[in-house]
Amino acid sequence: MSELTKELEQDKAFIEEVADRIYSDTNGA
Repeated sequence: MSELTKELEQDKAFIEEVADRIYSDTNGA
């Protein structure tokens, strides 16, 4: 796997983690 692909996978995981947090906050969880 190329370095770029690894970085993209990390970014994707980070964005999903942040999105989950925002989604939970929005719903008052």
